[in-house]
Amino acid sequence: ILTQINYGLFKNGTISLVLPYVFLGESADTPNGRTTSQASGLGDLSLVYLHLFQLGKQSSLSAGGGVKLPTGDTQLRDQNNLILQATLQTGTGSTDYFILGQYQYSSPSRPSLIFRQSISYRLNGSTDQFTFHDDYKFGNEFQSFTGVSDQFLIGRILQSPNVTLKYRYQDMFRIEGFENENTGGHWLH
Repeated sequence: ILTQINYGLFKNGTISLVLPYVFLGESADTPNGRTTSQASGLGDLSLVYLHLFQLGKQSSLSAGGGVKLPTGDTQLRDQNNLILQATLQTGTGSTDYFILGQYQYSSPSRPSLIFRQSISYRLNGSTDQFTFHDDYKFGNEFQSFTGVSDQFLIGRILQSPNVTLKYRYQDMFRIEGFENENTGGHWLH
């Protein structure tokens, strides 16, 4: 759940404060049966600046960047009072920086038909906030969203179909300077 507060700084510039409430869960099959771990709580706070560049009547470009601050918890425990692994903590314990951009184009012959392309890159810092590690770093991450949407009436009902392709790449996590082979990768949705 995201809470976002936006404030217009300039004619085309906006600063946003984003505070997530995170729900996490993981199930695993073990020799003793299936185990499930869950966690929830406030996540890491982000400050984002975004600037809009109007490129014409049908197209615009938004670009910006920001910082994610380590406000989420890194010491959550399970029902047996054991510290949960890093991927089940609501915070990362690190200060991270990111850049983002979005291009949007609407068809001159059909203004409701919109093409969007957005990209983001996050440079993750390292942390010593996880109990058993003095140096833990989540992998840097690149994401790309490509989509098209439209609106039209069928009878008296407004239809808003859209199709989006999401690509995500994340570097391997680093623990004490060594890459964790079971992390990172490519995802396509």
